[in-house]
Amino acid sequence: MTKKKSKPSKSRDPYYSQELKSYKQPIPSREFIIEVLTKLRRPASLTDIIQGLGIESPSLHSAVGNRVRAMLRDQQLVLDKHGKYCLNPESLLVNARVHISRNQTVALIPDDESLRKQYIIVNNKQSQSLMHGDQVKARFCPNEDESKTIGVIVEISKRKQTHVVGRLRPLRKQWAIETMTPLVSGMIICDAPETKQLSGTFVKAKIEQYPEPYSACHVKIEAPLGELDSPTLVKDMMINSYQLPGEFNHHALDDADKINHKGIAVEENRVDLRDHQFITIDGHDARDFDDAIHVEADGDDWLLSVAISDVSHYIEVDSALDHAAYLRATSVYLPNAVLPMLPPVLSDGLCSLCPDVDRLVKVIKIRLSHTGDVKTYDLSKAVIRSKARLTYKDAQQIIHGNQEAATWLTELLTNAYRLYQLLDRKRQHRGALEIELPFTQLIFDEHEKIKSIKRGTRLESHKLIEEFMLLANQSVADYLLNHKQPALFRNHNKPDQLKLQRLGQFLSLVGVDATIAKTGDFPTKKLQQVIKACTATEHSEIYIPLVLSTLAQACYEPHNKGHYGLAFDKYCHFTSPIRRYPDLIVHRAIDCILDQGVRDRAVTPKGISIAEAAKHCSSAERTADEAQKKATQWLKCYYMQDKVGQVYDATITGVKSFGMFAAIDAFFIDGLIHVSTLDSYYRYDEARYELVDDKSHRAYRIGQSIRVKVKRVEVLEQIIDLEIVR
Repeated sequence: MTKKKSKPSKSRDPYYSQELKSYKQPIPSREFIIEVLTKLRRPASLTDIIQGLGIESPSLHSAVGNRVRAMLRDQQLVLDKHGKYCLNPESLLVNARVHISRNQTVALIPDDESLRKQYIIVNNKQSQSLMHGDQVKARFCPNEDESKTIGVIVEISKRKQTHVVGRLRPLRKQWAIETMTPLVSGMIICDAPETKQLSGTFVKAKIEQYPEPYSACHVKIEAPLGELDSPTLVKDMMINSYQLPGEFNHHALDDADKINHKGIAVEENRVDLRDHQFITIDGHDARDFDDAIHVEADGDDWLLSVAISDVSHYIEVDSALDHAAYLRATSVYLPNAVLPMLPPVLSDGLCSLCPDVDRLVKVIKIRLSHTGDVKTYDLSKAVIRSKARLTYKDAQQIIHGNQEAATWLTELLTNAYRLYQLLDRKRQHRGALEIELPFTQLIFDEHEKIKSIKRGTRLESHKLIEEFMLLANQSVADYLLNHKQPALFRNHNKPDQLKLQRLGQFLSLVGVDATIAKTGDFPTKKLQQVIKACTATEHSEIYIPLVLSTLAQACYEPHNKGHYGLAFDKYCHFTSPIRRYPDLIVHRAIDCILDQGVRDRAVTPKGISIAEAAKHCSSAERTADEAQKKATQWLKCYYMQDKVGQVYDATITGVKSFGMFAAIDAFFIDGLIHVSTLDSYYRYDEARYELVDDKSHRAYRIGQSIRVKVKRVEVLEQIIDLEIVR
């Protein structure tokens, strides 16, 4: 009697359907093999494994053998001294996010931050099924030296992308879509577009078939976004590429309209401060005025009042508007557009502390000694009427007597400046990091394209407002901790010790005094001394970013851990509830204290814990920052398009094994000089951040002045290629 050909039981192999997509005659999945070995609880031969899998067909035996050997290669299995297979005791099952680099290397970023230093890559076949941002379950073996290790995909838990945006180009009988950053390790294919959508047109498309081994990602065009010179293209590309919320849904807009129509209603328990001389100081193009200040002398003491828009008064927890704000988590400030967290009718209207109109606020009144130490503070709900809207430039001019103003305003700003000087001295004493780098200002024409690029510097009026907001945030953090009220805190961990050591080695080589111990804590004050030493050099604009690269990323968490960069033992965000959801959570936490008897009132939408909100808001902040940088680089590349072939003075700002980055002095725009364009073989000296030609002893190093020619500009991929001119 002939035996039936067997195959893994659908009920026994949890990944049978996944295997069926890749093989006509599915073989047992890696997870099924691991499950069998786990149940055996002993080393097993290949025969033992085949029997445990319940496979009878000899035609599958060799395939199982190949899979087991592949698992051995990928370190999921190991051999004992008798040549039998065992589970690798060091193999970990992790949740991770897929990251596809520009050269289409597919890597995994574990959710567990303690494993983030591991460089986990995915083999070519499995990578063909993945898209950038996908959430997956994977197995890998950690390396102590953090060298490359192989990750094996167990399951694609969640697809990140539902749509793609990019540029159309013909591909034989089909069309391909080129994206801003790699989304797949292969290609994205679509059917022939309408005749109006020609090669080079940017489009939005819906994914109809996700990529699989030997099968490309297939999409269907939904809408054109325009040509490269379309005024709204950058905004549309960022919204769709980073899945930023665009338009508000009608439920959220209805909520906002109802709130705006209702207007201001001053409750009896609000402190009436409408006769106090509060002012706002913001950028010249700002519309959402979160904060207003009032400063006065009181004998030897100083009284600082910081009024912040009472957004929590208007946004009801778990409302449609609250869900929309939570989804955004932050306003996104692109170079030529703003994506607000709240609808403009509120962010630029009812919640904005505009001059000469009543506005509801929370006020923290801080009494400081003549040395700048906080003696007491008090938080209350209030109503104010701002007496003036100043720009930073206005305030700077009035403070230094270069612009006339009303007597009361001049006195207020003089008091504010004197208090700022006290707080600045205290900041220096505690050693908080102070980064003074010039920044670029993009000047736009009427078509939303860059007309020119200028250097900007921070004024003392910027620093004055920043110092007052820092003090308010720190005091509110203290208030929440004293009342044991759950909220979100803004934490910043210590820098990585290994990165600090490498930095110290390099700075010593270029003559900067930066003694960094191999072990032990490195206080903020010492790092500030390193920054100060870098500032004193002619290449401070290059060295200081290297110092910043050693720092951890600040994040939101439900428990206070302190802020390394600011040298604060407690800190939260309170001063910008119009544009940051964490600040709105903090305002609601304050409401729980001020409104007695409601300490357990929700501060987040239903079903979302404070810990979950912390992760979401931290992630949204990183996404917004990345979108802003990409949009800026896109516009800079567009600006450089007509400059291909031209020669400029430049300064080397970074050196890597594959080449060096140089900033064109005239435009403050970076480009890449690839090693393949150099006149000889150059060895990368990692310790010195140099490329060295050992034969001629010529070297290229950070800070060196060179002449470059613009070789190529690619706007979509934000690439500017340069070559050295002798």
